[in-house]
Amino acid sequence: MTLDGSVRVGVDGTDASRRAVRWAAEEARLRGVCLHIVHAIDPDDDAGAYEIRTAATSPAVLALLDGASAIAQHTAPGLTVETDADVCPPAIALSDARFEPVLLCVGSAGQVAPHPGHRVSLTTEVLLAAACAVVVVRGPWAQEGWVVVEVGDGPLSADLLRAAVREASLRSLPLRVLTGSDVARDAAQTTREEIHRRIVGDLERYRRLAPDLDVVALPTVWTSEHYLSRYRNRIALYVAPARVTHDVGTVIHPDAERALALLSCPVMFNAELQQGFSMIDSQVRRVTVTPIPDSATAWPGRLSRTTTFTPVHPRGGPGSGRSPATSRSRSPD
Repeated sequence: MTLDGSVRVGVDGTDASRRAVRWAAEEARLRGVCLHIVHAIDPDDDAGAYEIRTAATSPAVLALLDGASAIAQHTAPGLTVETDADVCPPAIALSDARFEPVLLCVGSAGQVAPHPGHRVSLTTEVLLAAACAVVVVRGPWAQEGWVVVEVGDGPLSADLLRAAVREASLRSLPLRVLTGSDVARDAAQTTREEIHRRIVGDLERYRRLAPDLDVVALPTVWTSEHYLSRYRNRIALYVAPARVTHDVGTVIHPDAERALALLSCPVMFNAELQQGFSMIDSQVRRVTVTPIPDSATAWPGRLSRTTTFTPVHPRGGPGSGRSPATSRSRSPD
């Protein structure tokens, strides 16, 4: 069953972008949506300004898209794959709301400087522009590892925990929950132990709804840095907290920065905006996506192609040959 929406992934020919394609293909298969592979020719980049009007249809670009499509088809045979080449800023090309993205994927080999004409890195630009969840794919990841989230006392902590439970349920993977230290400034009496007790209570309610859910609230002796450093090779996905807004603007949450520095596995941002399968009824929930203004999408040189179409089932769905919660792995409790 193929549903509305898409997973979108950016490619530029690097190893990091090829890893992102493999991750995105599996995500699209899990969610039962199509995959859009996007290559952007930035008009502000000197390298992309040469013959800008024909760049999107150049043999090199077509070969790049065909290669990425082949990787996706090998990863998830029968997946619907569409390819786009856009002459526009990469963050706008990737987050284009007209394609109803449920998830954006970008590859990153590490901390990089902003490219010409931009103040921040592409990853940060995408995070700020996206109206849905964004996964930053770094290095290798554990196929059958854990989903890990750090939950504190912030205003969106309940949404973050709900998103992490959903992601673990979708993948039939165990969930490990760290107790965060971001105690609200106006609640100075709140301790990590009190936050931990609240997390334990919330997880008990999730267990009653989904008895097969393997989820553990880790003891408060584990700090985020210690746990992520020790078990970095067993983590399949880290679900990052929401963005933080300061007077100077919107920045990445410190916990997310720490995860990017310590882990090689994919890190999911904007998780509270994620569309995906409910752990209870496996129904996709739609959210409102703010469209990009017309002025931002009026870029020349778009090339769009659909590679193939075959209905597929998400993991654990009808015809998948796999029942939910078949993969189990334990961490220190």
